[in-house]
Amino acid sequence: MRLAGVTKSEEHRRQYDQAYDALLASSGVPYEERDVDTRYGTTHVVTAGDPTRPALVALHAKNASAAMWGPMLPLLTSTHRVVLVDAITDQNKSRQTRGLATPAQLAEWLDDVLDGAGVTSAAFLGASMGSFMTATYALERPNRASAVALLCPAGVFAKMSTRWLLGAMRAVAIRPTEKKIRAFADTMTEAEGREQLRLEPWCHFVDVFVRSGTCFRVPFDRPILPVVIPPERLATITVPVLVVIGAQESVADGPASAVAARAALPHARVELIEGANHMVNIDRPAEVDRFVGAFLASLA
Repeated sequence: MRLAGVTKSEEHRRQYDQAYDALLASSGVPYEERDVDTRYGTTHVVTAGDPTRPALVALHAKNASAAMWGPMLPLLTSTHRVVLVDAITDQNKSRQTRGLATPAQLAEWLDDVLDGAGVTSAAFLGASMGSFMTATYALERPNRASAVALLCPAGVFAKMSTRWLLGAMRAVAIRPTEKKIRAFADTMTEAEGREQLRLEPWCHFVDVFVRSGTCFRVPFDRPILPVVIPPERLATITVPVLVVIGAQESVADGPASAVAARAALPHARVELIEGANHMVNIDRPAEVDRFVGAFLASLA
């Protein structure tokens, strides 16, 4: 069984790493990279910020890698020591050696990552698939997640759009090409955000997104997938929570997701941002930075 993280060739690995490194370097923030051994394979971790500050673990969107947080690193490191994790079930610098398909297995993997990074407990920040992973870990390990911030959650509060899922499959799973993947990325932004995808630093983000689809061999396993989490289960999350959703969200119904989030987590701060699609931090970066920055500052 082929698992995630296998490139088609050494040249493809070089191309991917080059795109990844360019996106991370765009932050201008010093960082360190290391590999952490876990029971599910080798996980690539990027750390940045003052080690005396509280820890923040960031989990990325599908096919985006830990490098997606590069443009936000100046903000994130202003209050926290940041641990960016390459999800082991995805195509990035991690290398999976064992299947991971259940919430319990996800928790085991992240336990190993946190232990290897020397983190006892942390605030968590997730985007899209990373939001589902964050919410799942907070439920599985409430003693290790001290706060939760969810950007553009996939699943969690609302069922994912069948139309979006079919588009994703056509673009990145069935004979992926650079042209198809770039076109698919455009569908997850609004007009202004789409322009940003052609400019620094987000052009590097698109490059990583493209290379994750074109440089790796398709894995043959059943990975954990984002689903709606029952509201009664979400209600057991008692730590501080921030949820940021685009009103024009294409992965799910944005306004309905916000309603569900407020109902399940009445103590949470839920922000529905007009003029923002799934890539909410690209469509409306100033608003996202304001909400995330205030939330993290309240924890520090």
